[in-house]
Amino acid sequence: MLDSNNLYSDYAELYAIIADDRDFVYELTKMEVLKLDSSSTFVELFAGPAYHSTTLKKMGWDGKIIAIDSSKAMEDVAKKRGFFGNYICSDAISGLSTVTQAQVICIPRYSIVLVDHDYVKQLFYVIANALCSDGFFFIEIHKDTVVNEQAKIHGDWERLGIYRREVKNQGTSIECLWPFTTKAVDIEKNIVDMCVKITSTNDAGKQDEFIFTSREHLHSRTTLDNFASEARLVPAPDLNFDTSDGNFIAYQKKSDSAADSDYFKTLGKKALNRIFDLSTNETQSKLIEKSGLDVEHHDSPLSLHVYNLL
Repeated sequence: MLDSNNLYSDYAELYAIIADDRDFVYELTKMEVLKLDSSSTFVELFAGPAYHSTTLKKMGWDGKIIAIDSSKAMEDVAKKRGFFGNYICSDAISGLSTVTQAQVICIPRYSIVLVDHDYVKQLFYVIANALCSDGFFFIEIHKDTVVNEQAKIHGDWERLGIYRREVKNQGTSIECLWPFTTKAVDIEKNIVDMCVKITSTNDAGKQDEFIFTSREHLHSRTTLDNFASEARLVPAPDLNFDTSDGNFIAYQKKSDSAADSDYFKTLGKKALNRIFDLSTNETQSKLIEKSGLDVEHHDSPLSLHVYNLL
């Protein structure tokens, strides 16, 4: 049994074959990338074969395209399959730290499960820094049949369309079961070991079987929303869209002015109410004074200094 890192490195071409199973044109259209002008930047994180980036170029978009992935083998496969852009061979945080003023950043194919909560939390801050002032971030997550709002693992894997994938490539039939088996490693932290079984059968009937173990961290929508809020990314529900097996959820970088965002106005009011519920008159006055908020205008957006005191 091999680790999933072997799949992304030693068997990168095999992975690229089974991963070419999405409607990339549809997903890019829903992200509204084609509406952006040539001065815009599109970034694909955990890019692997970089199918979104490559498809975007083939659709005629002439903006700047950046793909980031830690596997050199994946970079080679992507370029062999027509990728034309800047491929940064690095982990997501390090690679994205070199990017500024991106209009769209996406994490497709549930790839966020490959990293733990601490990494995701830090990554969201880096994403916020890399986005331009009106930039958007899209991330694909599992539907609630797999992980619900409280991150309870339902394990309804067999009903997913991507559970069993069958493709034909140059006379060879390839079947992938992902997952083939599952084992909960840490229920509290929602960590699961998944066995991935790939069977290759040529025209002569000769079979080769590969089994990989993939450790996956299942993040709920609630967890991701919390990380986004901390990084000052605002939900953009009008841009959310369904895929065959999951959902892309969208976030927008918060405006520089808290007064420009209804989302943060609401946070400010909730923060003010929370302070007054829990504090004495003397404490209230001190907190308001520290925040710079006019005592006579409690319905004004609250300074983030006060919000950080909660």
